[in-house]
Amino acid sequence: MKITAIRGLGLKRAPDVLEELVDRVDLMVIRGTQEIEDSQDVRRVTVRAAYRDGLRNGQMVRSYDENGLPVQGKLVGLQHEVSGKAMISVLTIDVPAQRIET
Repeated sequence: MKITAIRGLGLKRAPDVLEELVDRVDLMVIRGTQEIEDSQDVRRVTVRAAYRDGLRNGQMVRSYDENGLPVQGKLVGLQHEVSGKAMISVLTIDVPAQRIET
């Protein structure tokens, strides 16, 4: 099976995946997805938000920074803080460079 790899929003062409180290399509898709994610230009953003239950690393999330601007990407870090009666979630998000909104 030959997989054509297009990076980012289709603007960057990368070498095709030709190696046949795996023989199952589902494993090829997982491997191809990982290669695409690893090659994307990302910016790591930390956002403090109201407590959110049920979040897990690897999920796609959308939140808002301190200026009210949307931040959307892959959750790569999560911490919860308690200050008095307030509970805060601190999200570390990898945002694709071409999707950072300013």
